[in-house]
Amino acid sequence: MLFTESQTAENSEVSADSTNTPTVIAIAREYGSGGHDLGEALAKRLGFDFYDNEIIQMAAGSTGYDPEFIKNNDEQMRSSLLYDLVNQAYSHAPQNPAPKDNIFAAESKVILDLASKGNCVVIGRCADYILRNRPHCMRIFLHAPAEYRVKRIMRTENLSHDAALTKAIQMNRKRSDNYHYYTHQPWGLSRNYHLTLDTSLGDDFVLDSICKGLKHIQ
Repeated sequence: MLFTESQTAENSEVSADSTNTPTVIAIAREYGSGGHDLGEALAKRLGFDFYDNEIIQMAAGSTGYDPEFIKNNDEQMRSSLLYDLVNQAYSHAPQNPAPKDNIFAAESKVILDLASKGNCVVIGRCADYILRNRPHCMRIFLHAPAEYRVKRIMRTENLSHDAALTKAIQMNRKRSDNYHYYTHQPWGLSRNYHLTLDTSLGDDFVLDSICKGLKHIQ
């Protein structure tokens, strides 16, 4: 119900004739695995456009929400059961969707538009699900052992070990709840992706694996 009939028709047309369909790499990632930096490096290596926080700016124009408000709410479902029942289902009438749903719908439209315009790498925001029926779309999940992610967060965000661990747990829970809410699929489930990669094996391994796998995506 979040997508209009025209958007559904557009997706059907793309599926029917994929000859000139751009290649899209949709990357989901555990917090602290380095997904943003790896996605940016991948886009640079392939000569693709790269989209992460840019999607927030693009979605802001169609929602009327401040970009900072969207940044604080996208990919994050807070206390899922309470949030779902109180904020989503009961606090907003069907004709006036909750802000969280408006944000998801706007970002989904942005992702669909970007995917139709040219080769690109898209980070997070359920892009792997939104583009799941699109040809030439490679779906990837990046993960890493907890200690690797904690050390990386400590280094990049200047946090203590305990603070980094707490943040990793909280952020991944929010991403998981958000993904499940909108897709009804478990976040990080291997069968939903073409590749799941452990980033602790090294940047070169991850990038080389994706580039090799990309050759087989139709």
